[in-house]
Amino acid sequence: MEKIRDLLQALQGITSGFKGSLVVKDVQGKYLYVNSIFADRLGKKPEELIGMSASDFFSEEIIQKAKETDNLAYAKHKPIEFETKGSLLGEPFEGYVIKWPIYENWGRPFGVCFMSVAREEKESLMALREKLNALFSS
Repeated sequence: MEKIRDLLQALQGITSGFKGSLVVKDVQGKYLYVNSIFADRLGKKPEELIGMSASDFFSEEIIQKAKETDNLAYAKHKPIEFETKGSLLGEPFEGYVIKWPIYENWGRPFGVCFMSVAREEKESLMALREKLNALFSS
């Protein structure tokens, strides 16, 4: 758990000022950390979301897509990137997502970190990608 705590602290420092959604969740999909952007979109405070999951807010279609992409990141043992399009909380959304798998010290999947932005803000996420790749590969 100390490794995860250290990871979250480093993540907060690297992503300070990031204008998109940032979430760290465990393998069961429970939120361990969410930034204020993500929480605001759900009408909540970040601390209110800890322990909750996508199934508390989103459609079955979004939940299934999240599980599929989580599993793909675990299977590839590296970050995955993709564009997404659909309805998010009743509003049309086109975005760009990067998911990093997180592993426990002995190599078992612990969870994922994902960051998403509206498609037109993709460059802001790309600017952070290398720093985050380094963080999650350590």
